[in-house]
Amino acid sequence: MMNEPIISPWLIYFVNVLDNLLGFFVVAMIGCGLALFFFMARSVEACSRSEEAICKKYAWRLFVALCGLVFLALLTPSSETCWKMLVASKITPAMIQTTGKTVLDTTNQAMDLITKNAIEIIKESKK
Repeated sequence: MMNEPIISPWLIYFVNVLDNLLGFFVVAMIGCGLALFFFMARSVEACSRSEEAICKKYAWRLFVALCGLVFLALLTPSSETCWKMLVASKITPAMIQTTGKTVLDTTNQAMDLITKNAIEIIKESKK
C-alpha cells in the first residue's frame, strides 16, 4: 500500500488529454462558425427555390453542430481546474489535523535543539 503512487499516472494523462480536447473543440467551433457564415452568405445568393430546403437543412446542421461544440467546450475543464479538484479531493480535516501536528512536532523539536545548543554555547563561553 505504501508503494502505490499518490497520483495515478492515468489521471495525469487524462488531464493532458482534456487540454488537447478543449483545444480541438475551440478549433472545431471556429471552423464550424466560419463554414456556417460562408454557407449562409453563399446560399442566400446561389440557392434557387428548389435548393432552398437543402440549404436550410445544411445550415441548420452546422448551427446545431456549433451549439454542441460550444456546449462541450464549456463543460470540458482545463488542466488547472482538474488539478485543483484533485487537491481538493485529497484535503480532509483529518489530513489538516495530522499535518498540523506534524508541523508542530517538528517545530518543537527544532526549538528544543536550538535551545539545547544555545545553552551549551552559553555554558562554554562562561568557562
